[in-house]
Amino acid sequence: MGGIWIRSQDKKRLIFATNIYIDDYGSFVLIKANSHIIGEYSTKERALQLLDEIQAVIVDYINTISYNITQASNGQFDRIYPIYVMPAE
Repeated sequence: MGGIWIRSQDKKRLIFATNIYIDDYGSFVLIKANSHIIGEYSTKERALQLLDEIQAVIVDYINTISYNITQASNGQFDRIYPIYVMPAE
Protein backbone atom coordinates (compact mmCIF):
# COMPACT_ATOMS: atom_id res chain seq x y z
CA MET A 1 0.00 0.00 0.00
CA GLY A 2 2.77 2.43 0.80
CA GLY A 3 0.94 4.72 3.23
CA ILE A 4 -2.20 6.62 4.13
CA TRP A 5 -3.07 10.30 3.88
CA ILE A 6 -3.94 11.77 7.29
CA ARG A 7 -5.35 15.24 7.94
CA SER A 8 -4.01 16.61 11.21
CA GLN A 9 -6.26 17.39 14.16
CA ASP A 10 -5.75 21.14 13.67
CA LYS A 11 -6.58 20.70 9.94
CA LYS A 12 -3.37 22.52 8.96
CA ARG A 13 -1.45 19.52 7.59
CA LEU A 14 -2.11 16.68 5.21
CA ILE A 15 0.60 14.05 5.65
CA PHE A 16 1.31 10.92 3.65
CA ALA A 17 1.98 8.68 6.64
CA THR A 18 4.06 5.53 6.48
CA ASN A 19 4.80 5.33 10.22
CA ILE A 20 2.08 6.16 12.76
CA TYR A 21 2.70 5.87 16.49
CA ILE A 22 1.83 7.11 19.98
CA ASP A 23 4.06 9.13 22.32
CA ASP A 24 2.67 8.96 25.87
CA TYR A 25 3.70 11.87 28.10
CA GLY A 26 1.49 10.89 31.05
CA SER A 27 -0.77 13.95 31.17
CA PHE A 28 -1.35 13.87 27.39
CA VAL A 29 -0.70 11.61 24.43
CA LEU A 30 0.52 12.59 20.97
CA ILE A 31 -0.20 10.65 17.82
CA LYS A 32 2.57 11.15 15.30
CA ALA A 33 3.01 10.27 11.65
CA ASN A 34 6.50 10.31 10.17
CA SER A 35 7.63 12.29 13.27
CA HIS A 36 4.95 14.99 12.71
CA ILE A 37 2.33 15.57 15.41
CA ILE A 38 -1.08 14.84 13.92
CA GLY A 39 -3.16 14.83 17.10
CA GLU A 40 -3.10 15.35 20.86
CA TYR A 41 -5.42 13.46 23.20
CA SER A 42 -5.95 13.27 26.93
CA THR A 43 -5.61 9.50 27.35
CA LYS A 44 -3.64 6.62 25.91
CA GLU A 45 -6.90 4.69 25.55
CA ARG A 46 -8.34 7.36 23.22
CA ALA A 47 -5.14 7.43 21.16
CA LEU A 48 -5.26 3.63 20.82
CA GLN A 49 -8.91 3.85 19.68
CA LEU A 50 -7.81 6.23 16.93
CA LEU A 51 -4.98 3.93 15.86
CA ASP A 52 -7.60 1.16 15.64
CA GLU A 53 -9.73 3.42 13.40
CA ILE A 54 -6.77 4.22 11.16
CA GLN A 55 -5.95 0.51 10.95
CA ALA A 56 -9.55 -0.23 9.95
CA VAL A 57 -9.35 2.34 7.13
CA ILE A 58 -6.14 0.72 5.88
CA VAL A 59 -7.59 -2.80 6.05
CA ASP A 60 -10.74 -1.68 4.23
CA TYR A 61 -8.60 -0.07 1.53
CA ILE A 62 -6.51 -3.21 1.09
CA ASN A 63 -9.62 -5.39 0.89
CA THR A 64 -11.23 -3.04 -1.66
CA ILE A 65 -8.12 -2.96 -3.84
CA SER A 66 -7.83 -6.76 -3.68
CA TYR A 67 -11.48 -7.08 -4.74
CA ASN A 68 -11.10 -4.53 -7.54
CA ILE A 69 -8.00 -6.24 -8.93
CA THR A 70 -9.85 -9.56 -8.90
CA GLN A 71 -12.82 -8.00 -10.70
CA ALA A 72 -10.82 -6.01 -13.27
CA SER A 73 -10.73 -7.65 -16.66
CA ASN A 74 -7.35 -6.14 -17.53
CA GLY A 75 -5.74 -6.58 -14.09
CA GLN A 76 -5.14 -2.84 -13.68
CA PHE A 77 -6.59 -0.43 -11.17
CA ASP A 78 -6.34 3.22 -10.25
CA ARG A 79 -4.13 3.83 -7.21
CA ILE A 80 -6.17 5.81 -4.71
CA TYR A 81 -4.76 6.17 -1.21
CA PRO A 82 -7.08 6.21 1.79
CA ILE A 83 -7.54 9.43 3.78
CA TYR A 84 -8.20 9.67 7.53
CA VAL A 85 -9.09 12.90 9.32
CA MET A 86 -7.98 13.13 12.96
CA PRO A 87 -10.93 13.95 15.26
CA ALA A 88 -10.86 16.91 17.65
CA GLU A 89 -11.54 14.79 20.74
